[in-house]
Amino acid sequence: MDGSICRKHSCHLCCLETEMELTGADIDRLENMGFSGFYQEIDGIRTLMNRDGRCFFLDRNNLCSVYADRPVGCRSYPLMMELETYEGFLDELCPHAEEFMVDPEDMIALHTIIGELEARR
Repeated sequence: MDGSICRKHSCHLCCLETEMELTGADIDRLENMGFSGFYQEIDGIRTLMNRDGRCFFLDRNNLCSVYADRPVGCRSYPLMMELETYEGFLDELCPHAEEFMVDPEDMIALHTIIGELEARR
């Protein structure tokens, strides 16, 4: 998905009280960059940590400090998937969802992410 829409609106709503799941590749990539303490694991599910209600990587200027290397779930948001039907949809909590255009490559990427996360469980 195109993150320029978020930047255009200076929006970081999805980075507040985040529950973004992480793939093993996300964790490996960010740890190889020197980061630690950025995720938690509860019942085998690894998610981004929040500090004071904000994503670990959201800086004081409300910008992602690892934008080029952000987790794949962050890259695909606001595109989400209904796990029972495997149908994609745009999260209604995103105030700018109607501006995002979903193409077939986005759906393929989302299916891959969901597959990786489900395989971990």
